[in-house]
Amino acid sequence: MRIAKDSKSIETLEEWFLHAPPEKGEKQWVDGRSAKEMARLWLRDESRQRLLELLKPIFGGVTLQSAEPECNVPFDQFSGPRQCDLVIQASNHRGGILVHIEGKADEAFGSLTGEAYDAAVAANALRVGKRRSAVPIRIEQLSERLFGRNLDDTVRGLRYQLLYSVAAAWADAAERKSIAAVFVVQELRSPNLNTHKLRQNAEDWTAFLRMFLGVDEERLKQLDTLLGPVTSLRSQWTDVPLYFAKMITNIAAIP
Repeated sequence: MRIAKDSKSIETLEEWFLHAPPEKGEKQWVDGRSAKEMARLWLRDESRQRLLELLKPIFGGVTLQSAEPECNVPFDQFSGPRQCDLVIQASNHRGGILVHIEGKADEAFGSLTGEAYDAAVAANALRVGKRRSAVPIRIEQLSERLFGRNLDDTVRGLRYQLLYSVAAAWADAAERKSIAAVFVVQELRSPNLNTHKLRQNAEDWTAFLRMFLGVDEERLKQLDTLLGPVTSLRSQWTDVPLYFAKMITNIAAIP
């Protein structure tokens, strides 16, 4: 699998940071945190083999073709694309399979959707004669497109990053005419992480999955297993089934 950014091949950790640094640069490029550890992991064969094993039960023999870190993915008509940690283009005998990977140590999945919505509405009220934020409309559309419902208390309690990240994966797969979209959360464990934050992330992930896959709590907590498929309510995405997965990697055990 070739890893590249803007046609520049990436084969070392140094090249990853040079060509595809995280949004906040050196501030995020820290040992034990998601940006740097994601790069370290995906430069190794073990992570690639693990992804192949994840995809195999549903898609059979899969080839990993290419990967792009820090990939900007438009997902609606508004400015501000989703910046995905890693986008992997795979394929089997039927066609392309698009994998979006979100790396997490103990960082949260962003603010609550309701909090992001209310903050944007309040900010817009103060922008008399100025350009207004599209966040409220974007959130309303995401709620309808992902869940087929208006923005209610349940959607408000979900993490906003998960809404737009999954929408981006679905839109990206449809744009590339892939046969499926796969959204993977890769949790990177080490001894210094905050256990409360890890537990909150697990609860937020399960609550989000429950919106698509029902209330089978044990199934929602499965690791290294594709959950789905989910069919989109949005016409542009209806031909692209979506799958979810969570992988946990103990980075402290990696030499």
